Parts: sequence; C-alpha cells; structure tokens
Amino acid sequence: PLREARRRAHAERKQLIDRARALQTHADGRDIVAQVRALQAEWQQHAKAQPLGRKEEHALWGEFKAATDAIFAARGAAHQARDAELAEHQATRAALIARLTELAHDDAVAPHDLKRAIAEIDAQWRHAGPAPKAVAAKLDAAFRTAHAQALQHAAAGRQRQWQTACDALLERVALCDAAAAAEETDLAANRDARWTALPPLPALLPAAWTDALRRRYAGTARSSDSSDGATLDATLLRLEAALDIASPPAHQEARRELKLQAMKRALEARETRHADDIDALLAAALALPRPTPEQSQRLRTALAARTRHP
Repeated sequence: PLREARRRAHAERKQLIDRARALQTHADGRDIVAQVRALQAEWQQHAKAQPLGRKEEHALWGEFKAATDAIFAARGAAHQARDAELAEHQATRAALIARLTELAHDDAVAPHDLKRAIAEIDAQWRHAGPAPKAVAAKLDAAFRTAHAQALQHAAAGRQRQWQTACDALLERVALCDAAAAAEETDLAANRDARWTALPPLPALLPAAWTDALRRRYAGTARSSDSSDGATLDATLLRLEAALDIASPPAHQEARRELKLQAMKRALEARETRHADDIDALLAAALALPRPTPEQSQRLRTALAARTRHP
C-alpha cells in the first residue's frame, strides 16, 4: 500500500509539472501569475499530504520549478518585447510630430507640397502602432497642435502666393491704364517693351483672367468705344454686389435696381448663382480696354476684395 500511494503521488506530481509546462505558451496572459501561484500552492499541499523520498522529491521539485521559472522568463521576455515595440512606436510618433513642427516653420516649401507632406504624415500617424499609455495622450495633443500649425502655415503660404500673383496682375493692369492714358507719349511707344519686361503671370491665377488681360492689352491702342464704358460699369456694379463691397455714390441708384432685379429673379426661381460668377465677372472686366480712372479704381478694389479669398 505504501508503494502504491507513492506511485500515485509521483504521477500526480508529474501532472502538476505538465500543467506548468502547458502554461508556458500563455506566459503573456493577464492571469498567468495567479495561475502559477495556484499551481505552486497545490504542489505544496500535495507534498505535505503525500511526501516522497528526499531524492525523488528533490528531482520532481526541480522539474516543477524549472517549468514555473520558464513561465516567468517567457513572460518577462514578452513584456520586454512589448515595451520595445511601444518605445519604437513612441519614437515614430515623436518623429512625425517633429516633422510637422519643422514644416510649420519652413518657408521654402511650396504650399501645395506642404499640404501633400501633411497628408502623408497624417497617413503615417494613423498606421503607427500604439505608444505607451503613459505618453499616448501627450503625444496625441502635441500632434494635433503641430498639425494645426502646419495647416495654418500652408494656408498663409497659399495666401502669400495668391497676393503675389494678384500684385503681378495689377502691375499689368496699371501698365494698360497708363498706356491708354498716354498713347502719344514715349510710354505708349515703348509699352510693348515694358509689357515684355514684366515677370510672367503666375499659373496660380485663373486662366480666364490672364487671357482677358492680354485681350485688354491688345485692345488698348484702339479708339474708345462708349459701349465699352457702359458695359464695364454694368460689370463692375455686378462685381461689387457679388463681393458685397460699396459702389460709388453715382451708381447707388443702379445698385439698388440691380438688387431689386436679383430679388425678383430669385423669387421667380429663374436664376441660380454659381460659385464662379465673381471670377467670370472679373475676367469680363479685365478684358475691356481704356477704362476711366474711376473704373480702374473700382476694378482694383474688386480685385483686392477677391484676393482675400484665394
């Protein structure tokens, strides 16, 4: 009976060892420590209830301890690997924030290239792995701040580009006006040379504007046509209404009449305003040659109002 009892105790100890070894594949589980502690307590209780010979007990305990130690070693390795992975993700996210911050202060990058770079960083941020919980919220906040600053810088750069392009346009408008006002002077005689010497109009401007300005320049030398002036006044009036800017006192009555007509057409559902109305009106105004000084000033005011919204 004693030998049979020891044989059963030996077999039961082996089962505990096998259970400990089986836990090694789940070393990164949340409750693995509790499971190992429960196995160890069960071993101690079993050893007290069914003692074995010293040599046999020592050998079995060695196997059991090696199995449990392997669990903790695997768990530690898994945690180290996870910590290393999280640290790598943290470094990746910090680098993306640094790149955004750099872009937010880089005036050498063109606005369209800047927006493309921001979009690429956005995609990389979304695909970057999670950072450690202790710093995740801080990184998210820093990214949002840097992202907003980069977008603001891109918008400001776009505005600067737009303003520069419109300044170049106005420079040509001024040359057309000066040439039309002094056709018998050297300025008119040399206007082609001065026109050619001006920097090319940026591609950022609507093509309809640049084409209209070329037509205006080509028509500067022809005689004045009263219908051009009336057409330009009507176009400028519609522009001022569309841009919600003031018209000269002499055109206030016509402005009120234009507003009444627009209200009437809207009520009759006969007209729908399109987003490109303003640019089309500007192109029409730019194409008309030989404006009066008042008309030139009204056109510049309309262009200035339009340039605030590139």
